[in-house]
Amino acid sequence: MGSMSETFERISEFRDSESLKNGLAQIFRDMGLGRFAYVVVRIDGIGDNLTHGVWTYPDEWAERYQQENYVSCDPVVTTALQSVLPFPWRGADDWDDLDEVQVRFFDEAHDFGISNGLSIPIHSSKEFALLTVLPDGNSEKATETLWAVRDEIHLLAYHAHHHAQKVLIDDIAAEVLPHLTDREKECLQWAAVGKTSWEISEILGIAETTVQTHIENAKEKLGVSSRQFAIVKAITIGLIEIPDHTALWTPKYS
Repeated sequence: MGSMSETFERISEFRDSESLKNGLAQIFRDMGLGRFAYVVVRIDGIGDNLTHGVWTYPDEWAERYQQENYVSCDPVVTTALQSVLPFPWRGADDWDDLDEVQVRFFDEAHDFGISNGLSIPIHSSKEFALLTVLPDGNSEKATETLWAVRDEIHLLAYHAHHHAQKVLIDDIAAEVLPHLTDREKECLQWAAVGKTSWEISEILGIAETTVQTHIENAKEKLGVSSRQFAIVKAITIGLIEIPDHTALWTPKYS
């Protein structure tokens, strides 16, 4: 592994969730760590709020974790909510007074090779992120390896989080945001600065009925019933921006 600055530069080059996952996995492997999980969790109530992330945990375990909503009982998550410092853990032995569900949770995690980790909480106002790294194995030597790199992991976690937020948000947006054509966006942009359908048709050099069709299509895609709501929603979710100079254009009457 190179210097920390070189590692930060590598992270900044990851452009999508797949390269983020594979790239972080390689960085951690170079540090002697076998698996990792980076997840973002809401803090406005615990139930069913695992939102997004990347991990190299076994697929079966990741699916079970989400299906069973284990985020609501995971002691690692509970501890992370109350801490700002990295903390090591080795299964159920590191927590007192676990209930039956939590004991079963750790037993199942152990079956998938998840029983010895270091977790780094990353807090913000509406959610928090949690980076957990696992060494290869559960021996004392593995734990020593984990603890030896804790300061590097701590620094790396914050840089990775900062970059991952943009990468993952872009990926999620690409999946869930409505797709507007360029013409539909143009029509909404001009409508947003008060232009009528006729004025927009003069600006764009297309028929007034075509403008109306584009706006109707945009309304349908955005799931709204009026032009005004379409404009507000398109601006709110970042589909259109309004250049200041557009408000100054006035069509010339013949």
